[in-house]
Amino acid sequence: MGVFRVESSLIAVCLIFFSVHVSAQTAPTQSDEADWGESVLQAQRVADLQAEVARGRVLYQVCSECHLASGAGDPNGTMPQLGGQHSSVLIKQMMDIQSGLRKNPSMYPFVARLDDPQELADLAAYIETLPVTDDNGKGPGRDLERGQLLYTEHCASCHGERGEGNEQAFYPRIAGQHYRYLVRQIIDISGGRRANANPAMSAAVADFSARDVANVADYVSRLQIQTPDSRK
Repeated sequence: MGVFRVESSLIAVCLIFFSVHVSAQTAPTQSDEADWGESVLQAQRVADLQAEVARGRVLYQVCSECHLASGAGDPNGTMPQLGGQHSSVLIKQMMDIQSGLRKNPSMYPFVARLDDPQELADLAAYIETLPVTDDNGKGPGRDLERGQLLYTEHCASCHGERGEGNEQAFYPRIAGQHYRYLVRQIIDISGGRRANANPAMSAAVADFSARDVANVADYVSRLQIQTPDSRK
């Protein structure tokens, strides 16, 4: 039964992989790099604002209907774990959805209401304070050694050895993210579906097979995120 669950998981990854890659885009272009650079500049202006966490808590009440009050999202991957994410990353992703650079129809009506940059800064600051759950959706636990090798070679230089990300560079914390969410995002980025992806990320995963995606996502889902609270 365990082997069947593992194979079913890989089959599901393969189906998503091939459905996206049928119309995969080519390597990142100068235009992609320009879009990334411009979106980072715009997000940095908001990230530099003095955020008010208390205001962010009020704003988050609407978000909690899907992302939960804890920010833990859904282990099935429909909603990412947000708690503990760098505020700079959250700001950029919300602004990219507002501008249409990142297509997310379900999120757009909510972030479109945040037309004041201060609201974006406040909301992101509050989400960053939420605790990180260790009860996230994990992969099947197969070929973790291969997943670690892929992560070290292709991902660690930006996302950090422990998946801690980089707030200043707008690289997200990915340790402990839900396995199925990671799978979907890696496939969307490698297949060109996620237009707001960092061109360096697109290039790093461009040659990943479906099994590579499954292995690295499985490994990352098992990394324990390091936050100030967890280091005490």
